[in-house]
Amino acid sequence: MTTTTASTALSLILLWKASMSVGEVKPMIDHTHDRVQTTLNPGFKRIGTIKPRTAREVGRSNIAIGCEMLPRDYGNFENFKAWLAPLGVARIRIHAGWAKCETRPGTYDFAWLDRQIDYCCANGLEVLLETSYGNPIYPGGGGASLSDGLPYGDVALAAWDAWVEALAAHYKGRVKDWSTWNEPDGCKKNTPAMLADNNIRTAEIIKKHIPDARIAGLVLCWPNVKYAEPYMKILSEIGLSVP
Repeated sequence: MTTTTASTALSLILLWKASMSVGEVKPMIDHTHDRVQTTLNPGFKRIGTIKPRTAREVGRSNIAIGCEMLPRDYGNFENFKAWLAPLGVARIRIHAGWAKCETRPGTYDFAWLDRQIDYCCANGLEVLLETSYGNPIYPGGGGASLSDGLPYGDVALAAWDAWVEALAAHYKGRVKDWSTWNEPDGCKKNTPAMLADNNIRTAEIIKKHIPDARIAGLVLCWPNVKYAEPYMKILSEIGLSVP
């Protein structure tokens, strides 16, 4: 074997080992007081150095990290999960991804989602699980991405109900915080009436399985009063209170 060949073989071995270790790397967090170097002189006396608390040390928090793109494979949870708990990320929002879980009608695969949720629960993170988006395998099932339409029609709505039913039953005891549809006002087809119907039917199914569930409904792109008012009016007319 020539030197060049041996060098190439070694490089390939190292590359293979590196690729196999993705997701297994433990975070190396520097807690020393001089971890940040800069030429900037603020003119203040150093009185201490902040050390991040872990997720368990933080406890319940209103600050969360968003992992909404995972069901669309825009990110890899395995590559950053080890950083969450040590850096004090105590809450995490995850999209369940109907289209990713149900690629064949009536068959649900939660294995990929279980890996994320079980890891978070085991490491002291509270999960806020979002039920959206839609599923194009059903006529009227809506789209699987941001700014897509809500499910509509008898077939799609029955499939949506079945999806939420399976999801809530599967994560009973693991997930208490839920959210329904993300940024519905980003799609002109999604009327406030459609959203109200979606949120009500979704909440009723979740509550059937998890009576003490906390459920967010009106998750908009921005403070959209023209969209929110008719939505809240519908809820008020059927006797639901809006906190």
